[in-house]
Amino acid sequence: MSDAFRKMVFTELRRVIIPLNRDILSDESMQRALTMNMNLSTQYGYMFGPKDLILIARNDAAEEVFAMVSGMISEVKAPPMYPDFPSQVMAMDEAQFRFHQMMHYFSTYGVEFLFDTKVARGWLPDEKEGITGTEKVREDEHLFAARVLNLLDEKDAYLSVYSMIISKRERMTEPEKALVSECVQHLEPEQIKEITVPFKENLNIVFAVMMDTLKGSERLEAMRAVCQNSGDVFKVLRYYLEQHEYHLTTSQKRTGVRLLESYPIGDFKGNLILSNAKREETLVVLQFLDYNRFSKSEAHKKAVSMLRGDELRSWESRLKAALSESPDAGLLVASERPGSLLRFVSMLIKAGVDPEKIKAELLKYADRLSTQTLVRVSTYFSNGACGFFENKIYANAWKDFDTDLLDGIFIEVLKKNLSCKQTPIRGKRIYLEDTGYDLDRSVIQTNDKSEEGGYIRSGLTMKVPAKGRIIRLFTYWNDKERTDIDLHGYGVRNDGTTVEIGWLEDFRSEGGAIVYSGDITHSDAAEFIDVDLENAKQDGIRSVLFTLHSYTNKTFKEIEEVLVGIMAVSEIGEETDVKLYTPANCFFSHELMSGTVGITYGFLNIEDMEVTFVGKTSASWMGGLTPKYATADGLPLFTVRSYVSLLAESQSAALTENKEDADIILRLDKGTEEREISLIDENYWMDLPSVQE
Repeated sequence: MSDAFRKMVFTELRRVIIPLNRDILSDESMQRALTMNMNLSTQYGYMFGPKDLILIARNDAAEEVFAMVSGMISEVKAPPMYPDFPSQVMAMDEAQFRFHQMMHYFSTYGVEFLFDTKVARGWLPDEKEGITGTEKVREDEHLFAARVLNLLDEKDAYLSVYSMIISKRERMTEPEKALVSECVQHLEPEQIKEITVPFKENLNIVFAVMMDTLKGSERLEAMRAVCQNSGDVFKVLRYYLEQHEYHLTTSQKRTGVRLLESYPIGDFKGNLILSNAKREETLVVLQFLDYNRFSKSEAHKKAVSMLRGDELRSWESRLKAALSESPDAGLLVASERPGSLLRFVSMLIKAGVDPEKIKAELLKYADRLSTQTLVRVSTYFSNGACGFFENKIYANAWKDFDTDLLDGIFIEVLKKNLSCKQTPIRGKRIYLEDTGYDLDRSVIQTNDKSEEGGYIRSGLTMKVPAKGRIIRLFTYWNDKERTDIDLHGYGVRNDGTTVEIGWLEDFRSEGGAIVYSGDITHSDAAEFIDVDLENAKQDGIRSVLFTLHSYTNKTFKEIEEVLVGIMAVSEIGEETDVKLYTPANCFFSHELMSGTVGITYGFLNIEDMEVTFVGKTSASWMGGLTPKYATADGLPLFTVRSYVSLLAESQSAALTENKEDADIILRLDKGTEEREISLIDENYWMDLPSVQE
């Protein structure tokens, strides 16, 4: 098992993989486990709960666990341009700062341009240029409570991680894709077959690994088990063809055709032409499979011939034809497929179908609808399609609609859908733990979440710790080639004026509320942007949006290492010797993996002292997104708190204000008590099965 796999499990799932195969418990091993836990908390801000500590003691693995966790903590491995940041930058005048930047730019981009040669590192100011300062060596006090970790038995790790990720009813992030790809290569086909893949797009990676690693009947059998219908097969084959630039081996083509013809002709025929747009995609798949050459079924071959001869009608065309007859006829056809009924609500309303009749049909089939889709549309309409809640696909589809009406429909259908779920909170007294988070500003993002993953999901809002005086955006990057990563902070004042800090803008704001460490343009480098919260308030700055950009246009995926995060700092002043980077004080951090060059990373709400993880690809590196509630337009309506309240009502559970009275404690991250359940680990309850009638 690779170190990279272990680290990704740690960062994405907050789990530590060790072998658990001994059963020795002694006072000495228990004491070592307890000491390890205290040191882990003191040095890195993590801890294990009682059950895992006993397992560590039984395996006498305290030393191994500490070394493993400490080795997986990401580090900022280089100083910024001014090692005594921010004091040095605050003390110098603009002429000196700009002169240093010009010298640095000339030593990299300038030299490369003039002499047509590559430069590895550029010039940086040092003490000879009068740049001195305090050495940053002291650890900052920990401002957050220790984050809880779980153990994972090494012998079950691949299956456990695969099951945790692939069972979710939502698109995988880039780190999740990497984890699943690794897991599939270490699992038996029988193990893979036993786990349903509810989100069809996630089949792509599983299918690709099977096609590449399995052979003969074993390959066909495994693929047949994970693809529930021929429609799934067409989707994964399209992805696989794209990945292989439409060149498959004879064996792969034959397997694809045999797999398609393993489904009944009715299923096959129905999935050949789901819509007119899909027809062209299907024809491409059939062409590059050499379908006619390898087909063994006359019935399936005839259906393909009808598709090519434009003799098949899609379900969507049937729906449109029915709507042309009458709104009620269209609704009748749409109701044949409840999932499609949900997706085609805009078409039905535009065609004149009574929204109340649509709601009645959706309620009738609520138990068969996707909770994830209902959460997504409820989030969209309730929160007004604004800021980083915006989804452009939805924005185009729902333009000029009565969003309040639609919001009411989807919330009511979601409530009915949740009532069909069998969850541990049904009929129980529950307490919603919100320590460290603002659940009234935290939104649930599903397919519109960040590709970068991370344990803290997009849309979650964390409170600034009481002793947090500075909010620091940081990045460290390294690559065998010279690479240039840039940080930017976009501040908004109460009067609407803006403050822009970064390489192209000011290096510090007037009054010093926001300050930049300097733009380094080579690899093995770090940059910081600090926001002094008290000064920012005095300057009337109410919010700051943080972005990151790869100036050399290499995507984050192509760069060997790009670490970014937002942390809290307790001390300010010219003489402080507190280290610039304290992992335990990070709200969140990521080693970036997405195939993009820009990311809108986080949002600082200074008015309410909160930080939100955004993590969205920026349309352009200058393009900032601001949540609606940050512009004094009110709070989002559909949040983690309102969702849990809706879930509790649907499950006949009673929310209590007293933790001691609760049967179950719901919290976002991991807890240490038996009755605590993590909403992040359980994916916000969106994956639980419906009650069987």
